[in-house]
Amino acid sequence: MDVQAFKDRYPQVVASDPVILDALDDASAMVGIAWGQQRERGIGLYAAHVLTLDGQAGSSGKASQTVTSKKVGEVQINYATRSDDQAVWFDRTHYGQRYWMLYQAVRSRMTGVFVT
Repeated sequence: MDVQAFKDRYPQVVASDPVILDALDDASAMVGIAWGQQRERGIGLYAAHVLTLDGQAGSSGKASQTVTSKKVGEVQINYATRSDDQAVWFDRTHYGQRYWMLYQAVRSRMTGVFVT
């Protein structure tokens, strides 16, 4: 995925071309060729996730989380979290959540093959 394709797909992620290119390079290292036809989508989602966490995206990149309990007096809200440490990091943005779902689908198809 090149910078322009990224900007077209994720217009809400506002960053300079060099910053986007750096995020895409990092994402390319994380999303291996074993992803097949889903590689470009994985690269884009990973880069959008990282840029959002770095404060480069608008508020639309923030994740929605499931509320597990609320308290009104002295306001308290608890959110659901995953037990998998790696998944917790991806839960922080909706791009990360989508990346993690795609990663799980790719991994399940690649039995016996290490997927990066």
